[in-house]
Amino acid sequence: AITDDATVVSDAENALVDAFENGDRSHQLDLVHVGRTLGYKLWKDDSFPLSERKAIVSGVTNDLFHLKNSVALHAPRNER
Repeated sequence: AITDDATVVSDAENALVDAFENGDRSHQLDLVHVGRTLGYKLWKDDSFPLSERKAIVSGVTNDLFHLKNSVALHAPRNER
């Protein structure tokens, strides 16, 4: 059962957002899939060796989680 205060976590699939989002619910992006998708696309492109792909994915993922944590810290205080 989905309660009135439920939060749906997804990978930005528009159909999921449309299916669950209304005035009382929140949508939160699943940031883990960003790194996985980036790693796959870099692998498929075959332009970088594994060590460089891992470094790129790690850097992007770390930056995203840093931004998410920063927003979570400052948004409730209405800080910008």
